[in-house]
Amino acid sequence: MSPSESGSSTLTFSSPASSILSIPSILETDMQDPKDTQDVQDEYFYFQSVVFKAEKTLFRVPRYGLPADVAAFDAMFSQASPGGAGSSNENPIFLDSDVKAFDFRSLLKASYPPPGTTASVLTLDEWMGVLTLANKWNLVNMKEKAIAGSNVEVQNKSTVDKVLLAKKYNVARWLKEGYYTLVSRKDPITPDERTKLGWETYARLLDVREKGRDAALDTISIHLSSSNAKAAKQKCAMCGVDHVAYCAQNAKGKEKDKKYECAQCDKVYHVPGCWAGKVDSSADAKGRVQAHWAAFNYTAAVEKEFGAAVKG
Repeated sequence: MSPSESGSSTLTFSSPASSILSIPSILETDMQDPKDTQDVQDEYFYFQSVVFKAEKTLFRVPRYGLPADVAAFDAMFSQASPGGAGSSNENPIFLDSDVKAFDFRSLLKASYPPPGTTASVLTLDEWMGVLTLANKWNLVNMKEKAIAGSNVEVQNKSTVDKVLLAKKYNVARWLKEGYYTLVSRKDPITPDERTKLGWETYARLLDVREKGRDAALDTISIHLSSSNAKAAKQKCAMCGVDHVAYCAQNAKGKEKDKKYECAQCDKVYHVPGCWAGKVDSSADAKGRVQAHWAAFNYTAAVEKEFGAAVKG
């Protein structure tokens, strides 16, 4: 009897479907360069700061605000290293013993203007502290900034005090201005000024003053000579009239609209003290006896006498 006839069930075996196995390979694992996983420091906004010590005071200073082209600061910051000099209060970079904390603080104030401002506001003493360190470390731009920042206050001081500041802080501009005023003004150098200036400086200034007065006497002699009077006439840069140099010193002239009738120039009215081609526009010209000495070049005489000290 066949299986079908017996009613028995026929068992059918089929092979299971083959499954595809995905086995990760170690070779396919992401092998990144360790350098690609490291953090990087932003080139603009990752500030290096270093701890300095001046006298008994500690300063934590960011590098970005200090002059970038100054060898002194480059050398200081090059000492800094993780855990090394400048890394902490316990291990600061020691500034030279002659660097005062007040001066260094003043320099930092000038380097880092207060928040919300674009300019540094310092007292005169603070600006002088900046000048002290600018001279020590050859900070050319910072020195100019200090001179400009303190100039108004310095100009309000007496002439001799300005000279003394100029000498102390090596500011040729102030020194030249002070010497120029002392040699060209009408009033003589006082005993108190002489003491402050010192005998050597006083003697050299006196020599320049005498040269100016000698030149004035020579010019006046030419003026008083009738034979040379006409030849000496020139067009005045102040009043525009052809006349004899220094004729405004006359005692016979009469005032008319702040001008005087000259006793030597065919009764021409002009400004007292004017001289052809010689105009003194300096800020401290008031009180100078231009009528007598305007032709003498006091600026050149001061530069010749004092040399590099007044040439900044």
